[in-house]
Amino acid sequence: MTINDNFLSELKQRLSEQELNDFVTACQKPLKKSLTVNTHKISCETLQQITTSRWRHLQDPWFTIPATTFYIDRDDVSNALGNTFLHQAWFFYIQEVAASLPATQIEPKPGALILDIAAAPGGK
Repeated sequence: MTINDNFLSELKQRLSEQELNDFVTACQKPLKKSLTVNTHKISCETLQQITTSRWRHLQDPWFTIPATTFYIDRDDVSNALGNTFLHQAWFFYIQEVAASLPATQIEPKPGALILDIAAAPGGK
């Protein structure tokens, strides 16, 4: 991953050398695979039971209500998650944990309108 030089210059003014090195190192690590369960079609428990022989499910400590998004780790990566039947049938969708976090943290008042301007198009 390439980090914008202007952004790095700004960070150099704000972070210690060790903090900057730690940040750059973290940015270069691959993201963990995560998914969100479509609870309109399947429960989290059922999806985990179906996939437990192929995937290790790692609950994220940030998610307290409800725990519908989790990391997975798998040994066989020959079949992309997006090509699995479970994904194509919309039992789950691939979503970075950071995209799921706001919905668990905001506490909208009745009648509040929330606009997700980072939403991906599509859906079935």
